[in-house]
Amino acid sequence: MLTPASASPRHIVFLAFQGFQVLDLAGPMQVFLSASEHARDSATGLPIDYRVSVVSSGPTRVQGSLSLAIDAEALPSALKPGTTVMVVGGKGVEAASHDPLLIGWLRTHKDEAERICSVCNGALVLARAGLLAGKRATTHWVDCDKLQRNFRDVTVDRDAIYVRDGKIWSSAGVSAGIDLALALVADDHGEAAAAVTAKWMVL
Repeated sequence: MLTPASASPRHIVFLAFQGFQVLDLAGPMQVFLSASEHARDSATGLPIDYRVSVVSSGPTRVQGSLSLAIDAEALPSALKPGTTVMVVGGKGVEAASHDPLLIGWLRTHKDEAERICSVCNGALVLARAGLLAGKRATTHWVDCDKLQRNFRDVTVDRDAIYVRDGKIWSSAGVSAGIDLALALVADDHGEAAAAVTAKWMVL
């Protein structure tokens, strides 16, 4: 039997929208790419294989902060096994949380995804989709009151860097998405793999 060249691939699908915060996407994405390039699975010693994509419910050219725009794919009709969906945050989150196509897609694929995560105020999108109902979650400190006020069935943890409640993960503001991504690497491939990734990124 041939020895596998790498650990089983894991798919990370970033959900972006017009007015997203660039660091909410770029920070976590770099964690997964650095893990794939420099770390190995803690148990098997095999190279890590994260496959990262960016999707959007609207135009495939998505404008973010810092006058930067990215190319995104259309929302997929199905998710591959081992897929984590990560909803980023940003100034455009209010419009995104009322986008029926985006919200409907999250509701449709919530059981299909291995994990669903939010970065920063992307938690408001998850809440609008009903994915935080009865769960603990966090968000940027500026939006904690709004999250609690508008979604009373969510327990908001104001002091957490990130929160895991079942398959739903959420992080606090902006750079906390990097901490969340490192926690996901540790969950997938062990603490040693996350430590190697953090060291490479000088975190």
